[in-house]
Amino acid sequence: MSGRKFAQINSCLLRSRKLVESNHQEKWAYICVHLTLQGNFLGLFRYPTVLWQIEAGLSEDKLSLAIAKLQDVGPVDFDAVKEVICIVGFHSQRPPENASGVMSHVSDLMNFEADTEASERMLLVTSAEICIAALKRAQSWKPDSTEWPKLREALGQFMRRMYLDYAEDLSHTD
Repeated sequence: MSGRKFAQINSCLLRSRKLVESNHQEKWAYICVHLTLQGNFLGLFRYPTVLWQIEAGLSEDKLSLAIAKLQDVGPVDFDAVKEVICIVGFHSQRPPENASGVMSHVSDLMNFEADTEASERMLLVTSAEICIAALKRAQSWKPDSTEWPKLREALGQFMRRMYLDYAEDLSHTD
């Protein structure tokens, strides 16, 4: 997974339902998640808290409080053990443009090491979000677009692999 050199953030972010009750430090901690060079186009990446502290300009205690609040209101999920962060809803705002974008995301997801329950959950949520976002975006394509077969192939293989690897987790309804 390669890092990004730019970020796209909706201008209505600060009026978001998820952030409206957050204080300045919590909002800034969240914006840093989008702007860090550790980030990628998945919205799921390792973000060491020591680096997050430096980038947000917050003490360890204040960052811990900000993370707890952000997880509570919903814009992020964070695995403190492995320092993995997931930006919730990342792909609903920025769905892949074409089948090549989907293939790139799928490849990155397949290489992501989910080695805790929390990071595994984030991987599954991100995977589902990418599949749904890609299919919703594809609805605007022409029916005879050459992208359709590529998309079906990429998503089909990916979903089969995810099912093989995570069938038990995917079948839980809680």
